[in-house]
Amino acid sequence: MVKNHKGFTLIEIIAVLVILGILAVIAIPRFVDLQNDANRAAAQGGVAAAQSAISIAYASHLLGNNTVSGPAAACAGIVIDIPTGASFNIVCTGNSWNEHSLITSTYNGAVATGNWINPSL
Repeated sequence: MVKNHKGFTLIEIIAVLVILGILAVIAIPRFVDLQNDANRAAAQGGVAAAQSAISIAYASHLLGNNTVSGPAAACAGIVIDIPTGASFNIVCTGNSWNEHSLITSTYNGAVATGNWINPSL
């Protein structure tokens, strides 16, 4: 009399665990790289936001509608909505409109840099 036992053998379970382990070893580093790439892209977005804010402030300065003294002051006015727990910072150089600006943006440890160059110089 043969009983019909249903279930997995120990070898089948071990094989599945080995396959899952291999997939985890491959997938986890790729996921971490995606997070780093996203942070770097967010930092680059901060540089672009700073460049735009400085250009708008400079245009207003040329029209006489703005009291912003230079690129660094224009950067100080940037407001960016970030997720809770995220770390975001933008630093710009240049205290007068006769100076170029170095822009440094950091987002969750990723750093991006850029420049704003006064078009009239």
